[in-house]
Amino acid sequence: MGVFYVLFSWILWKVKNGETRIGVLSENEANSLLIFVKSVPVFSSIMVFLLSILLYGFYKFTDTGSSKLKFLGAFGVLHGAFHILGVFVLSWLLAHYNYYNNPITTDPILLSFLFIIQIFLFGGLLGAFIMGLYLFFANHWFNIHLTESFSGLAIQDYKHFLRIKFEKDKVTVYPLAVDNVVKNWVNYNTEDFPLFKIKQPARWLRYLYFLADTRKMPFLRKTLDISGFHDGTKAKVQIIGNEPIVIDS
Repeated sequence: MGVFYVLFSWILWKVKNGETRIGVLSENEANSLLIFVKSVPVFSSIMVFLLSILLYGFYKFTDTGSSKLKFLGAFGVLHGAFHILGVFVLSWLLAHYNYYNNPITTDPILLSFLFIIQIFLFGGLLGAFIMGLYLFFANHWFNIHLTESFSGLAIQDYKHFLRIKFEKDKVTVYPLAVDNVVKNWVNYNTEDFPLFKIKQPARWLRYLYFLADTRKMPFLRKTLDISGFHDGTKAKVQIIGNEPIVIDS
């Protein structure tokens, strides 16, 4: 995302000034975001082409194949529009700050290098934040981008696997889901030939497990699972869809 913001900002200044002094504002532009936006020829051929390519790219990124909703493409375009707006606003804010508050240098070339570093760092953060919001709402509102949303969270739990039984006249597939996986593995052999077993929690933790399993303190069990302590016997395994898949020959 940081590279995208740097490239888009460079094109912004290239189109606006006809030169490569990225991040350098005139006095009027530094005083007003509106004047800065007006100084960019948005309807020039290169800007129309660039914006069209960007919006089309975000449209194609949208997971429209996972839902029958017709307006998801527009939702993807809106996502792209927020990134474009973010480039405009963040570029002006950083250039405005450097114009009035930068104590390092007033040399235009050095200011350009400073601006590139700033837009890379802050643009990366802003772009990731906008992408995260998009995936959050896309997943919660429209149930799309399941893979991207889940991988972004980096959750160790909620795994699934297949057990397949082959018979003479049929194949039975058991899609199994595990809500909480064991995290406290320890290697009790060598690094070349590792063998793992579950590290048993301390006695006081086992007592807490006992209290949690009595269902008198369900919040406690959830806290223990999140913390990574697991005795290996409490993992809940269930069949996805409540029944196996039978394929007859």
